Amino acid sequence: MFQTAQPQNADAWTRRGSALAQLGRRDEAIAAYTRALEIRPDEIEALNQRGNTLLTLRRFEEASRDFERVVARDADFPWARGNLAYCRLYCCDWDGIERETAAITQAIRAGRPVCAPLQYLSLAGLAGDMGEVAADALSAARQWVERQFPASAETLWRGERYAHERIRVAYLSSDFNDHAVARLIVGAFECHDRTRFEAIGVALGPNDGSALRRRLESAFETFIDARARNDAEMAALLREREVDVAIDLNGFTAGCRPGILGRRPAPVQAQFLGFPGTMGSRHIDYIIADKFLIPESERRFYTEQVVYLPHTYQANDSKREVSAQAYDQALVSDDAQLRGRARAFGHSRVWMTTPWPRLMNPTIESPGTGVQHLANLTRMSASPCTLMPPIERLGTIRRAADGTSAAGATGTAVPLATARSASTASTACPGLTLP
Repeated sequence: MFQTAQPQNADAWTRRGSALAQLGRRDEAIAAYTRALEIRPDEIEALNQRGNTLLTLRRFEEASRDFERVVARDADFPWARGNLAYCRLYCCDWDGIERETAAITQAIRAGRPVCAPLQYLSLAGLAGDMGEVAADALSAARQWVERQFPASAETLWRGERYAHERIRVAYLSSDFNDHAVARLIVGAFECHDRTRFEAIGVALGPNDGSALRRRLESAFETFIDARARNDAEMAALLREREVDVAIDLNGFTAGCRPGILGRRPAPVQAQFLGFPGTMGSRHIDYIIADKFLIPESERRFYTEQVVYLPHTYQANDSKREVSAQAYDQALVSDDAQLRGRARAFGHSRVWMTTPWPRLMNPTIESPGTGVQHLANLTRMSASPCTLMPPIERLGTIRRAADGTSAAGATGTAVPLATARSASTASTACPGLTLP
């Protein structure tokens, strides 16, 4: 019906592509955008959206060509310049990247919507002073969230006090499948004290049918597949279930849905693990970290209050099997290997200009070989059962502060200053250290 009714309408084909992309039918979306461009070759929205879809599919070289055309027509087209630089990193195309990063940074400082926060963090290692980088990353996050995921004018939680016996903690993630985030944290979910806490899993991404997905589903008392619900519906469901603490495990990584917590469905909302930068949102109250990930000197670059874990913020699954395979530790020695390793390790030249390759080199004098040193670092990671009490403490803080928060009028978070008496905070600064 559509194709016969408006076969030569480029705008209609572009809208069709956008609808298909939202449904996850990305190959069909690309075909629709391509048809729009055949009708009207200068259709910049179709060109940009096709680039976005190709980027989602990790077809970086094709996406780069589309974004190059977008930027050539309109250098200030929202987010296109950052998308182009990001794709070039994945293609190991580093020619002029410092100059382009500097230009993107200046645009961020001027308040222009030029680069998504996750992409800027990928570029930031090329930008110079890390204090300036952190300040610019905060600006990029605020610009992104204000334009892409504006906070709802109406908050769903308005200071109500819940009467249920156990504290309800909901985890939201698009990576509840065979993904690095899930591999790290699944054991932590299994360590929740179910006599005091009710753990709820909210899957924003696909079910891959893996053994890890089945283990995740079993780790939670309630497991919700949120793909068929929009942000407003999912936020309403969390409010209906009277969730005390909602934890976003995505941040701004692939598949994120900040619009859910942007409606303030829970009294306490935090982000953890998936994204180490600030989300720049007034509806994310805390970020769970350690003092290596976020030094105290850099807290000012986060809109979230920092909850510090005592050693490391990263859990590791104690049940994970260790591979018996031996790996080649030799340094990369030619350009082909360089490009391959750069793709594997962060798609950035920064990896090749830091001590990381030296760490992997067994010929360099160090406390053991590179792999042995990495194993030592891994052992320092938080065991899943030591990670849970600090996370659960956020729920305890929320309960202890009931009746003393000003949130009833504003729908904002329980103030840390109010809650500190209920915690074991060891500092007098906004950073909260939990044992």
